[in-house]
Amino acid sequence: MLMPPPSSVLTQKSLPQPSFLTAISKARNKKYNIDFIQVDASLENLKAILYKDFPFASVGLHLLDTMELDPDFSPGPTSP
Repeated sequence: MLMPPPSSVLTQKSLPQPSFLTAISKARNKKYNIDFIQVDASLENLKAILYKDFPFASVGLHLLDTMELDPDFSPGPTSP
């Protein structure tokens, strides 16, 4: 049986990872401390933000007012 000369044998080489993938991988591994972020989750704050930043979304404000007036308000089918 004839063997090919060593120079003609194909060898498999692993290529280095492209630099853009390396950058993405490094960015995913970073940990960020976000404990300093504080959010006021009150309904009044949400309404103030909507009114100030999205005045054209008056329907959203009306919905929040309705939810506030009816403590039994919940998503789902309407009650009879």
